Amino acid sequence: MKFRCSRKKIFSIVTFAIAAWLLGGCAGAVGIRLRDAGEKKSYYSFFNREQNFSVETANLLGDYLLTEKLDKLAPEAFITDIEALYRRDKRRGLLVATVETAFYLAQKHRNEPERCTSLLLTALLYSHAVLYKQGVTADYSQDIVLVQNIGNIALMQLFEYLEKKNIWRNGSYSLHSAGGRPVFFQTPHIDLAFPGTQVKRFIPCAKFRVRNLTHSARQFGIGVPMIAQTDERISQNDRTLSVLNTTPATLLFVPDKNFDVTAPERLSVRLCFIDPAKYDLVKYEKMVVPLEQDFSTVLAYSAANKAPMRHFLLRTFLPESSAYEGLYLLSPRDDKKIPVLLVHGLMSDIRTWLQMINTLQSDPVLRRHYRFMGFSYSSGNPVLFSGHLLRTALAEERQRMVNSGKSLEKFDRMVVIGHSMGGLLSRLCVSSCGEDNIGNIVGREQFARFKEELSPEEYELVKRSVVFSPVKSIKRVIFVASPHRGSQLAQSWYGRLGGMLIRLPRFMRNYNEKVIAALLGIGAKSYAEELRMFNGINNLAPEGMALKLMNSLAMPEVPYHSIIGNIHDAVPGDSDGVVAYNSSHLDGAASELVVKSGHSVQRNALAIQEIRRILLAHLETSGRGGETYRSRIWPVAAMGDGGEK
Repeated sequence: MKFRCSRKKIFSIVTFAIAAWLLGGCAGAVGIRLRDAGEKKSYYSFFNREQNFSVETANLLGDYLLTEKLDKLAPEAFITDIEALYRRDKRRGLLVATVETAFYLAQKHRNEPERCTSLLLTALLYSHAVLYKQGVTADYSQDIVLVQNIGNIALMQLFEYLEKKNIWRNGSYSLHSAGGRPVFFQTPHIDLAFPGTQVKRFIPCAKFRVRNLTHSARQFGIGVPMIAQTDERISQNDRTLSVLNTTPATLLFVPDKNFDVTAPERLSVRLCFIDPAKYDLVKYEKMVVPLEQDFSTVLAYSAANKAPMRHFLLRTFLPESSAYEGLYLLSPRDDKKIPVLLVHGLMSDIRTWLQMINTLQSDPVLRRHYRFMGFSYSSGNPVLFSGHLLRTALAEERQRMVNSGKSLEKFDRMVVIGHSMGGLLSRLCVSSCGEDNIGNIVGREQFARFKEELSPEEYELVKRSVVFSPVKSIKRVIFVASPHRGSQLAQSWYGRLGGMLIRLPRFMRNYNEKVIAALLGIGAKSYAEELRMFNGINNLAPEGMALKLMNSLAMPEVPYHSIIGNIHDAVPGDSDGVVAYNSSHLDGAASELVVKSGHSVQRNALAIQEIRRILLAHLETSGRGGETYRSRIWPVAAMGDGGEK
């Protein structure tokens, strides 16, 4: 996207941006960096065993005089010998030793891809043989944890080989274990929130190290956590957090039902990609083990594909920002979950919520019952107009569900969380404003003249933006550092500078000229000054018309909560550096929490835990409060005929 801007204006924008970031107390950008080969192993908390083995395996190798053979024999010959030994002496320790030695030899021969792959496959098969000898629930002794970690790393490295060879998607293909056993791979099975045919590629989470997320939303278990990346748009009506859609997946290696690691005949296996947001456990016949999960890396990867500064400037100062407005799906659409709608503040975007999303999605109850959506808007636009855009977007989304025959039960239990200016937009969605309210603010005579001067079409525009009713789908609101009575910073030098730098799109200037000018009785001579300055930043002035109108409205009938920052102490009073306590406080709130924080309260750990508490309490209103979380098991039988969903 191209845009022109003078050097002087660029300098002013950058100056204002720096001041705003310093005052807002913004944390570092969430992102990722690539790991090296050694770090990939550490992803599984598995330290480098290339030079030694567990005590039990080292003892067994010595007991059977295999220690010296390990590096003298060809890898295939060594594996043949230890497999023969296990067939004679079927103790579990020999299974574990086979896993460890096969993986050790695979790492030793990484420069020989075909040989390395056969050794990885051997380690993978024997790691499953160890687990198949368990009872109903795996006994997480040291050796079980060890072989499960090795099996996960071996599966990750095997997948990377199959991806490089471009064969894993094929209907079927065969590999051989180091002992010479043929292994037939059936068509992969994909059980995700969207059809497998839409997956562009799978990327192991272990490739990346997450930056600037304070909470690790992970679970130890079996499988390889993956980033499932789809085409840029699943649907033209959907917007996404990142350039490409992403969702978490976990890769499993599933042998045939009658799995016997010692049988000589061909063995059939399948790669399965499972939705960790849906399943927590995996059942192989009688064995039940946790499913490895990683939500943090997927979230960080999603956020890493935007240029923060360019996005930041577009959000506030440039007319092109309107191209980014609307509802964004922060996970695949699931109409069976309650939406939590996140509305960002001034000079921000959806990524301001990543810290909170990352922490909340690690709670299995919240993950089971809620899904996250975001609303993005140009915070340079007048607040009343942005509120109109939000109400319109929600109405369109609800109508889509009606048209497609979807149940509205969950959608109509929506929770909205608004930070800073986003809290004002949220309040406009749960309030009611009629013509009398407007007349009380601008004067009844002025309002009467206003109605006479507008054409029916122009007045229709007024009704959509300043005459409205509560959005019935919203059943609870959480205000986070919201300036209900404005902020003095809007009248400071950098507030005035920011207001002057905003370039409203043409349709927005027409809106100000047609609606705001007539509404306030501003003459043509003063239009250039007052109407040009009627934008998001200046609307936060305590004595401005927008806030006067909002505070003249009755308080919402739905439960509302306040979370407020104080830069000095976690007690009522003072300010978060941008918004004073007496501006954020609302009488009648179902709860109010003050945390020691700057204005970025939505990133505060205690604020996030308060939101978690409120969301759990919200479930009580639907009869699910206090529910004991029950894990969901993905049975291997769920593969069906092995085709993609």
